[in-house]
Amino acid sequence: MTFDNEEELEKIKEFHQNPELILRTLPNGPKATFGKKFGCHPVQEGPKLLKKAFEMGLTVVGISFHVGNANHNDICQAIKDAKNLFDIGTKIGHKLKLLDIGGGFPGYDEVGKLCFTKIASIIKPVLDEYFPESMGVKIISEPGKYFVGSAVSVVVNIIAATKVKASRIFENPSNPDSEAYMYYVNDGHFGSFAGRLFENYRPIGEPLFDPKEPQKEYPCIIYGPTCDGKDKIEVKEKLPKMHVDDWLYYPNMGAYTKKDDDSFAIVDLKVIADRFNEWKFYLPRVEPYYAVKCSDDLVILRTIANLGYGFECASKGEIDLIFDNKLSSAEKIVYSHTIKTPSYLDHASKIGVKLMTFDNEEELEKIKELHQNPELILRILPNGPNATFGKKFGCHPVEEGPKLLKKAFEMELTVVGISFHIENHNDICQAIKDAKKLFDIGTKIGHKMKLLDIGGGFPGYDEVGKLCFTKIASIIKPVLDEYFPESMGVKIISEPGKYFVGSAVSVVVNIIAATKVKASRIFENPPNPDSEAYMYYVNDGRFGSFAGRPFPNYRPIGEPLFDPKEPQKEYPCIIYGPTCDGKDKIEIKEKLPKMHVGDWLYYPNMGSYTKVKTANFNGFKPPKYVYFLDQGTWLSSIAKN
Repeated sequence: MTFDNEEELEKIKEFHQNPELILRTLPNGPKATFGKKFGCHPVQEGPKLLKKAFEMGLTVVGISFHVGNANHNDICQAIKDAKNLFDIGTKIGHKLKLLDIGGGFPGYDEVGKLCFTKIASIIKPVLDEYFPESMGVKIISEPGKYFVGSAVSVVVNIIAATKVKASRIFENPSNPDSEAYMYYVNDGHFGSFAGRLFENYRPIGEPLFDPKEPQKEYPCIIYGPTCDGKDKIEVKEKLPKMHVDDWLYYPNMGAYTKKDDDSFAIVDLKVIADRFNEWKFYLPRVEPYYAVKCSDDLVILRTIANLGYGFECASKGEIDLIFDNKLSSAEKIVYSHTIKTPSYLDHASKIGVKLMTFDNEEELEKIKELHQNPELILRILPNGPNATFGKKFGCHPVEEGPKLLKKAFEMELTVVGISFHIENHNDICQAIKDAKKLFDIGTKIGHKMKLLDIGGGFPGYDEVGKLCFTKIASIIKPVLDEYFPESMGVKIISEPGKYFVGSAVSVVVNIIAATKVKASRIFENPPNPDSEAYMYYVNDGRFGSFAGRPFPNYRPIGEPLFDPKEPQKEYPCIIYGPTCDGKDKIEIKEKLPKMHVGDWLYYPNMGSYTKVKTANFNGFKPPKYVYFLDQGTWLSSIAKN
């Protein structure tokens, strides 16, 4: 531990049984500006403190210093001072064996400042001269920003934009009445930009998305969201005009920003782009209409919209989410719920959403009354030998389908296609055959059949014992080519959700409590009831990201976020969520290394039916989403669309 004054020595003497002390010195170079809060003067005070420690029977093992951010040329003097104190301490009787050269190394290159390689080139020869390897001194440092500074970027959303005169932003501007803007964003001085208090901290943001056409630029000031007038991020001489809900991107935000133990979710948007490319390769004739119910996260939806998908919506809320955020036109939305709330149906008519499903005569009557110009899709039940998806939606393709097509024609309603949703994709062949028969029947009746919707249910990741996407595609493609050849001119769509987002999201939870119990408390009739086991409680659960647990095939599997440095004994355990509900249980594990409060567990494949089902039960909030996309994927797959 470090010390820099006599009073601290007395405190250490009283409270610590066997300390190994490091004397911290002030920088003593001609440009030293780091501050005087910590450290003793290396010439006037250092020798006296070394002597005092020895007289008190305390062991000093080393010298440390910290040279300010921009003054690494002064590190030469600090190393020389440390060597003088090493010599003095050794003469006094201390066994000096450690030199700590502190931190302050830059995490990224800045104009007008020394880069890390330059600083290293200054330090290394001086260390070799004054502390040669033959001395046997251990040399350490305390870098922070160097490792994490450029590892984190923060993206903020503009929540308000106000046009003002330049005189409101600048003192004595050249043109006081010229146009300028004040932008307010949803993070600031009391959040990620708390480091702004540091003298050399200068966050520099740019629009997250480059404008498609050149834009006029204006001076602006960017404020954080709080009521504090000092919650200011930066003043910019020029920035393209921004609007509410636009995004600003701040790189180099890893140092002195935020640390907490809240659960969080990592969203790899590259996964969505990769899935898009995979889909186009294996099912090139099938156009995806993303199932909004799977995840309605706005950043995910924007990514999907930029890739050119359509959207499958089941309610007014989902339709408005797409419309209000300008993610798609009405022509690229399928209103897929076969049982529609009357007011929702009226709303769809007013905004021009025409494509919608039905599966019964009563729904036809409702549509006839409330929608001016619908284009209907008849949803059928799966009819294969292993069909298990359920009977809530869909009509029987043989017994009911033809009658409903006839009834719609009699009511002067236009049926344009057939849809189905198969959970067991081995049965999709039969569903395609049934759809083709209904296409033929509908055409004979007088409908202009032009659309086939093969539904969703495509896996978002590979699971043992289940068909992978490429296998399912290899089953579907030849059957589609046989029964709906390209020459028919039929548009084929699908409603994938989990396929695109299932593996794009991982959730990381923090252990907030750990209790040692007997195995009998976790398992029924365990072979060794008294054996050691653990109950872990984490800060996300069944009412948050793990709300999908009621699904029969949903099995979250977590692992420690960080691998132990050495092999650890493993124990059976149960992992609970944070609420007071006894059913707030995530998983039971046969074995897991012993975990402690503050440790993290990582759950992959958490993108589907998680965020959309969260509730703030007991006041526990869902995790914060953190988004990642590499520049190559952005340029090659998303931006060009």
